Amino acid sequence: MDNDQKSNPEPKLIVTTDIGKEKALADEVLNLLYPIDPIVEVAIYQRKGFIIVKGGKDPDFLASRILKFSAYAKRVIPIHIVTKASYEHVKKAAYELMIKKVRKFPTTFYISCRKRGAYIDSCKNLERYVGEFIEKCGLGEADFHNPAVILTIEIVEDRAFLSLKM
Repeated sequence: MDNDQKSNPEPKLIVTTDIGKEKALADEVLNLLYPIDPIVEVAIYQRKGFIIVKGGKDPDFLASRILKFSAYAKRVIPIHIVTKASYEHVKKAAYELMIKKVRKFPTTFYISCRKRGAYIDSCKNLERYVGEFIEKCGLGEADFHNPAVILTIEIVEDRAFLSLKM
């Protein structure tokens, strides 16, 4: 592990919980993850119903541990790419994530967006914008009923966190 990673862990997860349970969730997550990722940190969003977990390990691995053992977590979203919360940055990040993780093209996909902040005007517009770009590039076709890939976009303040589930 290099010194940059030790001093500046990257966002790895968004974990949701009931409003008012953020501190209990943060304590639980730190207890679950510290033995396997000693640089783990948690940003608590009080009265917002979620936390952001930073660390050095694979986000899918960390997510599986929380899903298995957490009493407070409702949803656990691995973060595969972080970018600025703008249409162009999210479009570019979504393209890069699809190219990196999807093995066979074209595929079918679904985009889910949630925003916690005012940096994006509308999740529906962002979903449409990114989806049309992915289709135009020939990477896939939108499928709302049985997608092979689900692209999750979480907007938190001025950042966009993207996750790809296959």
